[in-house]
Parts: sequence; C-alpha cells; structure tokens
Amino acid sequence: YILDLYTETFLYPATARKRRKGFIDNSLGSKFLEKATQNYYSNDEINVGPYKMLVNCCENCYFTFNIAKAMLPIIVLKNIFFSIVALAIAYFGINNNLIAIPVLQILLSSLFITELVHHINFVVKLNQLFEKFLDAFVNIKDNSLFLQQAVLLYVEYETVLAYNKAPLSDKVYNKLNQKLTKEWEEIKERYEISQ
Repeated sequence: YILDLYTETFLYPATARKRRKGFIDNSLGSKFLEKATQNYYSNDEINVGPYKMLVNCCENCYFTFNIAKAMLPIIVLKNIFFSIVALAIAYFGINNNLIAIPVLQILLSSLFITELVHHINFVVKLNQLFEKFLDAFVNIKDNSLFLQQAVLLYVEYETVLAYNKAPLSDKVYNKLNQKLTKEWEEIKERYEISQ
C-alpha cells in the first residue's frame, strides 16, 4: 500500500511530466527539458510542428495500445488465480459467517475485478484513439483544422493515460519493441507519414 501510494503520488506524476515535456520538445522544437529526447521517437526526419506532434502521439498510442493488449492475458490469469485463492481461504477460514462472506465478496470485486475492468477499458480506449489517429492521416489534406485536431488527439491520449490504473510492463515492452517498431514503420509507409 505504501509503495503504491508513493509511486502513484510522486513517481508516476514526475515521470509523466518529463515524458510530456520531452514530447513537446521533440514535436514542437521547444526546450522544456535540459536535454533533448534521444532515440525515443522514430520520426526525426519530420520537421517540428503540429504534423510531427500528431505523428509522435500516434506512435506513442500505437506502442501503448499494443503493450497494454499484450498484458491483458497476464492480468486475466493473475485475477483468476488470486480470486480463487482468496475465495478458498475465505471459504474455509470464515465458513458459515453471515457477515464476513458478503464483506469478502465486496472486497474481492473491488480488488481484483476492478483492475481487470480498468485494463480492458484502457485497451479499448487506446484502440479507438489509434483509429482516430489513422483517420486524421487519411483526411489530412482536406483538414483545415489540423492543428486543433492534433492538439485534441494529444489531450485525448493523455487523458486515457491518466486514467490507467497500472503501469505498463517494461518486460512486455522489451519483448515487443523490435516487432512494434517494424510494424510502426510499415504503418508510416502505408499512410504516407513523414512525407
């Protein structure tokens, strides 16, 4: 509990602030961070501006979505395992106790199932947002509100991240990084990104 409280109150917000500043620096050419973001985005050939902002955010969304999706089976299995263990312990430990069993059911649903529901919601929202990014690239030439759309999609992405209840797995990221980088380059080619 103390570790969760510390990470959610201090560590994650500090990391997120740095990530956002690095995103703005790389996309718009500002200098909010003392050092430039290096080797984070694969879009160095794109000039700074709203278009690069849209491309960088789309890349972030693509990676985040795929990592979260790959984590889903692990979270499902973890929830099933801990729910069964907790129910078994509770049943044999508080058998025939009319007050303890409903309290236990409430606690179980809030501890285990809530995490699963939040993660599924996170994956679904990222998928929907990624589709909006792709639509933006398809309709880019006809869009007179491009800057506004880039900012809106960035804000939507940050909002989805803010409501994520658990960090993404570095292990899953490291496992998928090469594959996702290759797929991202194929997406850039298909949608004529960086031209």
